[in-house]
Amino acid sequence: MKQLFFSSLLLGSTLFLAACGAVEKQGSAEPQEEPKQAEQKEVSNKPEKTATGKIVFTEAGQKGIVEGGTLELLKIKTVNETEDCLILP
Repeated sequence: MKQLFFSSLLLGSTLFLAACGAVEKQGSAEPQEEPKQAEQKEVSNKPEKTATGKIVFTEAGQKGIVEGGTLELLKIKTVNETEDCLILP
């Protein structure tokens, strides 16, 4: 009795899943368009270099190649004010 119940349950669920499967399209009357390349503007976002050869990042998103790999500036903290300090010996 249990075997008959489980086999009918298995058969019913299999038929249900087969009936709910994806329907394939036979063909469409509209021709498919080829994808177009996006129009992108070239952005010159290269960091500046000092006379000694050090890289100076001034904007977020700038990337530079350093000795250990590639370095990218993610965020700049703004400074409200700066002060010149005189250090006496």
